[in-house]
Amino acid sequence: RRSFGFEDCYLYCLSTFNGRMLFRTHLGSASTGTFGSRRPTTAMAAVRGDTVYLCTNLGSVAAVSAYTGAVRWLRLYDRSVDGDPGDNGSTRKRVNPWAFNAVQISGDRLAILPMDSDSVLVLAADDGRSVHAVPVDEFGEVETLFGMEKDVLCVGGEEIGCYELGEDRLIWSAHLAEEERPFGRGAWAGDRLYLPTRNGVTSFRVSDGSRNETSWEAGGSGGNLVALPEQLFVAGVDSVAVYVRKAELWN
Repeated sequence: RRSFGFEDCYLYCLSTFNGRMLFRTHLGSASTGTFGSRRPTTAMAAVRGDTVYLCTNLGSVAAVSAYTGAVRWLRLYDRSVDGDPGDNGSTRKRVNPWAFNAVQISGDRLAILPMDSDSVLVLAADDGRSVHAVPVDEFGEVETLFGMEKDVLCVGGEEIGCYELGEDRLIWSAHLAEEERPFGRGAWAGDRLYLPTRNGVTSFRVSDGSRNETSWEAGGSGGNLVALPEQLFVAGVDSVAVYVRKAELWN
């Protein structure tokens, strides 16, 4: 909800049977400027078991009961907002849709990339305590969070790279030219990161950053990726495409 330069984030739970609101929980507020002239901030929910995890992108991260709406824990983080007078006077820099990232759940920890913070956050899933914080400067301009497995955290934007949390070091990083940068939400599948661009899909091996590139077929031009064991779904603006390994086509 947005009014007079401030924004509130609510989590709604609706009945799948008739759309009736079952609960509404307030999770955060912040000043975002412009008196309602820009779109409200996007917040994407993630669910595991009976808990909903959500980063408001307004300075807070919360864990909420999926059945009652009760807040199990709520953690505040320091906001760092860059001004951009060209964006209708907004106090926040312009962002692409894929810069609004859902909380990534890995074991007993959460990986979080708030669009209004200077750090990638790692929190404990049970109580929200801070486990780690990696400055985004370690990667360059960051837009999308691929996720975290064990102690390896991977992100992308103007640079793409993987960070070893246990040793506090960057394992590898690669600069992306303008045409190589994200054009949709990427995916981490197996030992590779898959990044959609305007021209195709670029994959990077998590361990060392070695890369492969595949051009779009049938006029494809990017989109959000969903990786299954044998298929890669690409949800574009007006179409959905499915890619498989060439060897599988004969089957």
